[in-house]
Amino acid sequence: MSCVGASSQSIHNWRTAYKNGGMEALLHNGRKGKVGKPSIFTLEEHKKIEQKLNDPKMD
Repeated sequence: MSCVGASSQSIHNWRTAYKNGGMEALLHNGRKGKVGKPSIFTLEEHKKIEQKLNDPKMD
């Protein structure tokens, strides 16, 4: 998954978080209000990622 600059485990964790709690779960990521690094993705990239996460073929 080098195309997004993250490990396969990170991608798996993000997908699981999204499936369990949607974008809200990804934004908070269990960090209790701590703010992380700014997103490296554009709005268009975020939309593409969300479409992929919602793709039933990914299950």
